[in-house]
Amino acid sequence: MDRAQAFIRTGFVQLRSPWMERRWSTLLGATTELTLAGNLQGDCLTRKSPEYHLDFGHQPYAVHDLGETTWSEMSDHHGCTLTMTQSASTVALRLDNFMAHRSPGMVRQLEILNRSETTVRLSRVAVEILPLDPEQFATPSEGDAKNEATESLFRQNDRSYCALDSQAGTLILESSGSTEFALFTPNANYCAVVWKGTIDLAPRAVWKSPRSTLFWARGNQLEHIESNLDHLLADWNGHNQDHQSE
Repeated sequence: MDRAQAFIRTGFVQLRSPWMERRWSTLLGATTELTLAGNLQGDCLTRKSPEYHLDFGHQPYAVHDLGETTWSEMSDHHGCTLTMTQSASTVALRLDNFMAHRSPGMVRQLEILNRSETTVRLSRVAVEILPLDPEQFATPSEGDAKNEATESLFRQNDRSYCALDSQAGTLILESSGSTEFALFTPNANYCAVVWKGTIDLAPRAVWKSPRSTLFWARGNQLEHIESNLDHLLADWNGHNQDHQSE
């Protein structure tokens, strides 16, 4: 296999590439497995993921709080997207999960529709929540030379990012917006990318969250992390532009 592929099956859906595989339960809508190439431990997750978090007005939502989950997939020469949709009387959600053919990473974005008749305030949105094993993935220690080298690249632009080290490589979490990274704290079971802004969403209006990027780097890939991320995001943007009128 040299391309990203999406599968929709009875009981589960899956995105996979030569570098990573991610599997969701069709019933729960939650990520149940995440496998990274070269990771000797196999599945990186210790439990199923809450998938996302959204404060919609005074109501917090996660994947289990909404109605029926539906799945669809779309592929082209850039990569493929697996889309999850959910809805309730007041809100509808669309979560796009994109994997590129030529890059060891994936991009996620949440689209939110206010179905109510009143303006609703959105706040504290998490598009990526991973229950990683803290014994497999460690937060970089102070003075870590590899982390300092990676950080120097990201100081040159507006990206928000963090790097989690393991014996098999480095897992990069990156976001396009003003975000914070909750790494095994305050909940020791999860790592999350959290947008902490606020926006007032008018009735029938749609808002798209900042993207959340997951990138798996091994060996000398760290030396080219910025260009590799640029390739991934270029494929994601090209994929969206090719299909935006569909």
